[in-house]
Amino acid sequence: MNDYRLLVDRAIKACMEKNASRFSSLFTEDGEIILNQNLCFSKQEIEEVTHKYFVSLKYVKIETKYIIIERNKAFIQWSWSDFNLVNNQENSHDNVIVLDFKDNLIYRWREYKG
Repeated sequence: MNDYRLLVDRAIKACMEKNASRFSSLFTEDGEIILNQNLCFSKQEIEEVTHKYFVSLKYVKIETKYIIIERNKAFIQWSWSDFNLVNNQENSHDNVIVLDFKDNLIYRWREYKG
């Protein structure tokens, strides 16, 4: 298993554990993340946005469908489910995530909802 696959596995685990600090630590200092309407451009912003989101959730479950790693990119398809405490609602959706790596960390995370 290469280093990029380990990064992907750590990111998935951090999401399922709702650990924004661990999740953001996998990004370069100038990392980018594009989730829904949120566009973040630094490790600090990534931690703040994911922390705010994770605290609103009771749980996160991720079922990985596939992971393809090619050179300095990864393509992930997963099914995400969570329970939002704010609106008292269970959510689930399929996503495709495209990652770009730089300096053995995640440089860009772009999520596409299915």
